[in-house]
Amino acid sequence: MGLVTSIQDIEKNFNVLQSAISEGDGRAIELLRNGKSIVVGNMGGRLAFAPSRFLGYRDNDIDQHIEERSNRDGKETNPAIKKALGVEKSPNAPAESEFLRYCKSLGVSPPANQRQYWVLPDASALVDLEALEHDASVGDTERAQLQKARLGQGDFRAKLEAKWAGCCVTGCKVREVLRASHIKPWKDCNNGERLDGDNGLLLVANIDALFDRGLISFGADGSIIRSKALSVDDLEMLTGYTVARIKFSPQQADYMRFHRDLHGFD
Repeated sequence: MGLVTSIQDIEKNFNVLQSAISEGDGRAIELLRNGKSIVVGNMGGRLAFAPSRFLGYRDNDIDQHIEERSNRDGKETNPAIKKALGVEKSPNAPAESEFLRYCKSLGVSPPANQRQYWVLPDASALVDLEALEHDASVGDTERAQLQKARLGQGDFRAKLEAKWAGCCVTGCKVREVLRASHIKPWKDCNNGERLDGDNGLLLVANIDALFDRGLISFGADGSIIRSKALSVDDLEMLTGYTVARIKFSPQQADYMRFHRDLHGFD
């Protein structure tokens, strides 16, 4: 069986395992309980988890996995998942806390492994919100502001809407498809930067997804630049543009420099 090569492959296996767990399949629950390298996903607005050893083989299923488990090895699957997601696994205290709660809800106790995590894009906000919920250094008022900012709401979004009447690239004014996107990623910010309106762009969903994953950025002159992983045709199909330019404040230019450096554009 081949290894996964895309996030879609991983998500497909994730859903298969979650379906088995929801049906009470003890084999699936045991696979999860013993995992050391874990992928975190979003299932209906709640965090869910799956071990890399199951997720890493394309079109996997429980029966097949159990039958061939002697030939299944995380030394194969971990590099495949890392390549497909474009990030390395790492310790993650909020994810670990939720993993333990998740296992408890299934009636099992995981071994005292040193677990590491990958977080799928649609689960990252949930993990960050979990961290905020249990951060004793943050007061209630600031916590509420930060929670809304992480979801692209509240004062943070209002600041972006005040700067741009619509998407800063396309000009689209359909509020339902606009995203308040952080330029410097949430995980790399302090709380002040997370609430700073200069650390944000108002973008339609397609462009937000490209920007968030580092497939596009903006140069020092505000012009759109694309990753080599994104073709010119795909850029035009997803954004409607191959050439576009937005106007930065000096503070935004500093944040954008961080984004370019982070994703290897400079």
